[in-house]
Amino acid sequence: MMTDTNQAMQAFLDGFASEDDLFADTSPPEVETITPPSASKSTRRVTPKQQIDRLKDEIRQLSEQLQTLGADHAQCNLQALSRRSVLWRSIAARQLELRRKSESENHSLREMVKLQSEEAKSLRRLLKRRTRIQQLQEMLEGEQQKQQEATRPLAVAVHEEQAFAGILRDVDGLYEKMDTMFTEKGMHSIPWQGRKRYTDNTVLNG
Repeated sequence: MMTDTNQAMQAFLDGFASEDDLFADTSPPEVETITPPSASKSTRRVTPKQQIDRLKDEIRQLSEQLQTLGADHAQCNLQALSRRSVLWRSIAARQLELRRKSESENHSLREMVKLQSEEAKSLRRLLKRRTRIQQLQEMLEGEQQKQQEATRPLAVAVHEEQAFAGILRDVDGLYEKMDTMFTEKGMHSIPWQGRKRYTDNTVLNG
């Protein structure tokens, strides 16, 4: 838009320049008169063509300044867009990192819950087996009271007592292994229903 205005003004000034050329030599010849020399130097008259040329120079300078300002403004816009683009890329990368971290934590939690469920099933089986052993022991003790033999029932009772003691040792060892594994896996830090979690809203830690 500014270019069209400059072109129109330039054409307007060129029209004045052509008119100055047309009327430059149409004045009647002056009669030479003898005048006494003046003490002060006469001021040189500025012609319309010179005025137009000076205006053209001013227009050209103003146009150059305007173009410079436009280029500076465009450069500032590009820099602002570049900074905004970098900021959005940083935010997007951070969101992607947080999402991947959350997915990884969820996967770990699912695996730990699955492992805990399997271990709970194993414990239930062991408890059932222990109950059966206790029932068997009671049955053996009852049979021992009924039988009149002195050697065979005693040998059976001793054997079953040793087997029961071994099973109890295995169960106790399994409990110790589970406690150690829960500590290593951080099961105590897993959030569960009813547990409160305190967070600091001023700290961004993912």
